Amino acid sequence: MIFYFSGTGNSAGIARLLAQRLGDQAVNIIGADPEAYTFSEQDSVGFVFPIYAYVAPAVMLDFAKKVSCGKAYTYAIPTFSNAAGCTLEHFSQTACHLDGGFGIKMPDNMPVFDKIVETRETAMEKLKAAIPRFEQVAEKVKNRETGFDIYYGPTPEAHTWERGVKFLEAPYFKTTPYHVTADKCISCGVCAKVCPADAIQMREGKPVWVKEDCYICMACLNRCPTEAIEYGEFSKGQYRYLFKGFDLSKY
Repeated sequence: MIFYFSGTGNSAGIARLLAQRLGDQAVNIIGADPEAYTFSEQDSVGFVFPIYAYVAPAVMLDFAKKVSCGKAYTYAIPTFSNAAGCTLEHFSQTACHLDGGFGIKMPDNMPVFDKIVETRETAMEKLKAAIPRFEQVAEKVKNRETGFDIYYGPTPEAHTWERGVKFLEAPYFKTTPYHVTADKCISCGVCAKVCPADAIQMREGKPVWVKEDCYICMACLNRCPTEAIEYGEFSKGQYRYLFKGFDLSKY
């Protein structure tokens, strides 16, 4: 079983491709019951998710805590844009023990910070490099390899156990920064449909954030067909990213 959480498709794509490769099943954790599954020693249980501020998303951590893996082989495949920190160690210690963990660098989907600027060119470079890396990871999972194989980056402990933990506790999930450029919005409702937190409703043809918190997965911002949604001020005019597979001609 492969459980995944994904906003703009990186982790969903990896999970589904891996499921096809291994003859396994990929399950979106949104709407799934973590207590509905039982596993034996012959099974494998995977968790695929994006890294937010050097930790797994809170929604994935909460889900994994409730999964009874038993003696199954457990692994995680985090997708990340620059460095992973000690995400795997944190996950293994606080959510679900991991036998293995294998990172895959993918394009960034958060064009909201001045220090993280993805372009189409850099995104294509990462996707091109991710293709052989996926093959490596698939073999590792197939062979039930143990240990962690991921790019930690500099000062990984501080990034995860100090900054990352604070990120999970701090008010970084507020929907207040989201806003809409009215003359760009075509009232298609895509943002409301794709929001995993059900934080958006369409009112008088425009999206309204009806919850104080969301998962900051950036699905609404990146999936908007007219780029009408912004988060704060820096996202304006920045490259929007949506995973369309490893065929680079689709981008």
